[in-house]
Amino acid sequence: MYLPARVAREFISNRDKKLADLLKTLGDVKSRINIGDPRLSPILEGVNGSKDLSAASDELRKAKQKYVAAVSLLENSVRSWSGDDPVTQIYSKVFDEKNIISPPDAESELVEEWDLRRANSVPPGYKDGAKEDTGIGDFLIWKSILHLGAELKRDLIFVTGDEKADWFVRSNGGGAYPRPELIAEYKKFSGGKNFRLASLHDILLEMEVSKDFASEVERAEDDANNTFRLFIHAPSADAIRNLKTTALIKGKYEGQYETLTFILPYGGTEISIYDQGSLFKFQVSEAGHNSLWVYPNSTYQFFFVGHPATGQPRDIKDEPSQHAAFRIEKDQRLFVRSKDNAILGVRLNTANVPKFDENFVISFAGAIFKGDDS
Repeated sequence: MYLPARVAREFISNRDKKLADLLKTLGDVKSRINIGDPRLSPILEGVNGSKDLSAASDELRKAKQKYVAAVSLLENSVRSWSGDDPVTQIYSKVFDEKNIISPPDAESELVEEWDLRRANSVPPGYKDGAKEDTGIGDFLIWKSILHLGAELKRDLIFVTGDEKADWFVRSNGGGAYPRPELIAEYKKFSGGKNFRLASLHDILLEMEVSKDFASEVERAEDDANNTFRLFIHAPSADAIRNLKTTALIKGKYEGQYETLTFILPYGGTEISIYDQGSLFKFQVSEAGHNSLWVYPNSTYQFFFVGHPATGQPRDIKDEPSQHAAFRIEKDQRLFVRSKDNAILGVRLNTANVPKFDENFVISFAGAIFKGDDS
């Protein structure tokens, strides 16, 4: 088990803020306790139940005093921590100079490489370019992972609660699997070994830890990710309102190419292209300026066939079908065959590189062809 040094530094730099937030929460708990005014209207004095209410109010006041005293004791305990809070103690027991890893490159080389990757939208980290540090943190973590893979030549699991779109291919609002660029780069450095992103609760379940404990960890991860989505990567109201994930081909004759525009959430999603008789659905995500990733599924056959003659589908019978994620760029073609032998042909016109609060907008020229001879 290893820990990227950048993660350790971020933990230390954020620790004091988290402890301050915890103290504020405890203070808010004390200030919000209100048991109401125990005094009754004179007209209710002596009425059946008035004595019981007065006695219950006294009990509540005593309980509040005990509760406030307990919260104050917790506050004092938190204030007394000086680098020895429970989480830091666990870190210090598990990690030391032997398993805290850093990239061996010189700082100037790292900055130069990061500038180049960011300019070409190479994950991870480039989507955080608006941050004060230009998002270099994720890149430094990734360089540590690549260095470890090069040293050990072993499969690697990176345990993370992060679900950002420059680490994950996102689906249904969450991270589905690592971006293909990351898998390919890790294989290059590690001699063909596998790379995986996993949450802590998934790893715990695989280690046969009790399901109740794993579920508790999962809830904590969900809370953290929901907070992250709401306050860090929350899309604007316009971005949500303007989504367009489906396109209808209305051609009056078979094979008529039309412009198909999609307005997708940050990180991409599944798109649908259809006419009166056929439906094609597959997932896409951004890959850089005027390029995107396509993610094949088992429902269709996917073919990347370059540049066929304008207006005509290329003969794909002898072309190899694509099973892993692949990239297409401006003016390149994608063909998708359905089980009823209809063929969707699309040419990529444009694709933007959105920031985290912007939509992913793509435009195709597309047509659907029917029949065995397509």
